Amino acid sequence: MAVGAVYQASSTGVESGQNKTMTLGDGLGKDSFLQLLITQMQHQDPLEPVKDTEYIAQLAQFNSLEQMQNLNDKFDKMLKWSQMTQASSLIGKEVDGVTLDGTISGAVKEVRYVEGEPKLVVGKTQLSLSEIARIYEKAAQVPIANTNAYHEKADELPITDASA
Repeated sequence: MAVGAVYQASSTGVESGQNKTMTLGDGLGKDSFLQLLITQMQHQDPLEPVKDTEYIAQLAQFNSLEQMQNLNDKFDKMLKWSQMTQASSLIGKEVDGVTLDGTISGAVKEVRYVEGEPKLVVGKTQLSLSEIARIYEKAAQVPIANTNAYHEKADELPITDASA
């Protein structure tokens, strides 16, 4: 298809004669793709119109793009919930965390969601999951029995001869 003038998509629509530089990471979204399709239809050569099959193929690509974006959004939500579940399972556990300020150790008291990321609250410090170096359970403190009382009770037990 031949087009007489150069047209480029911009954020406000299709404008003639303006250059817009796209940086790496600026992909064409579904709005840009649809705008390009409309521009292509408006500026096609009337003597050689684009075939229906080409439009159908482009619409199929547009549909695929939209479905991939929806899937990507759902994966992002699933990742956030997975991280939150993982972080909440650490409540009550002892952790060692490494930050720029040094090493922090202690029990995880709560989980907060800060700037799109779960943060573990250890003491007065918030740690991200990536800063956790070690997870462990604190050993239970078993009280030492009064050994004198044990020996006194043992003396009161009847002694039997095991060989008899």
